[in-house]
Amino acid sequence: AILKIKSTQGRCKAFSTCVSHLTVITFFYGPASYIYMRPNSSCSPERDKQISLFYNVFTALLNPVVYSLRNKDIKRAFLK
Repeated sequence: AILKIKSTQGRCKAFSTCVSHLTVITFFYGPASYIYMRPNSSCSPERDKQISLFYNVFTALLNPVVYSLRNKDIKRAFLK
């Protein structure tokens, strides 16, 4: 769908939005999938708590960063 957009600016904007969403989804479902797919004997319950904390807290903290980087002024300041 992104490749069917005729303007280069439109493609870049759509791709940027898509990549930011896929990043957040990966950070959420990656650790969650690991917890549910691993063998029961491989990790302790304490390790499971750390991993679940990662995908719950890190994803919530990452969302404002991702959406603020879509702002042109913040992007310019970040690149400086």
